[in-house]
Amino acid sequence: MRSEKMAARENQLLQTLRTAGSLTTEEAVRLVGVSESTVRRLFIDLEKKGVAVKTYGGIRIVQGAASEYSYDRLETVRVEVKQRIAFHAASLIESGDVVYLDTGTTAAQLAVALAQRIRAGELKDVRLFTNSLVNLNILSQVSLVSLIGGEYRANRRDFHGYLAEETLKRLHFTRNFFGADAFDLSYGFSASDFSSARMNELILQNSDARCAILDSSKFGCRSVVAFAKLSDVSTVVTDDELDPETAARIRESGKELVLV
Repeated sequence: MRSEKMAARENQLLQTLRTAGSLTTEEAVRLVGVSESTVRRLFIDLEKKGVAVKTYGGIRIVQGAASEYSYDRLETVRVEVKQRIAFHAASLIESGDVVYLDTGTTAAQLAVALAQRIRAGELKDVRLFTNSLVNLNILSQVSLVSLIGGEYRANRRDFHGYLAEETLKRLHFTRNFFGADAFDLSYGFSASDFSSARMNELILQNSDARCAILDSSKFGCRSVVAFAKLSDVSTVVTDDELDPETAARIRESGKELVLV
């Protein structure tokens, strides 16, 4: 008979997955305080119940089992990984660039890294655009920032909708940094809602250099609506936990892949 402790651990993993979307095996070990072999058994049980799917090096929630996106909840998930991605992405920006920063927790870390470069005098005459209230609050302390306004979404701390889309149609960026809720080699980059997908689609159309910034837990997954193929981007920056087969496929496509 299954112990109450195992049931409690499984429930703890599931509740975290509903918030974070995915976990690595190492994160799960730390979360529930058991051995790696025990965590793998818990992963198997969750997969059998149809609420999660095992991935390379971890597990992810099945689409539809996760709760609504929440910036507040995701802000503390995989922070160190997001910071590494952001640090490299910020190094790609040059003086004179016109930059668009997407919304999301990884983009917020990019805003922090970019603010540090501007404050240190490493960049000059950079024009910044974003639809993220978080990014605005970070970057407005060191630079002029143009906020793409529209209807405010409290759960994402950003702006979207008709007004935002019409503004984006009239702008051009030398560099765009965007995130995604999921990426699959055949399906492409995807978002959990139509408005976010449309915003990213417009930004990509009006950008020269297009850089995807997302952690490896989002690879091998599909969300509700695809907005870009791998062929639509210039560079993909992610962490070194990306599975080798996916990394090889991206590089074979001719796209720049940076593992940090």
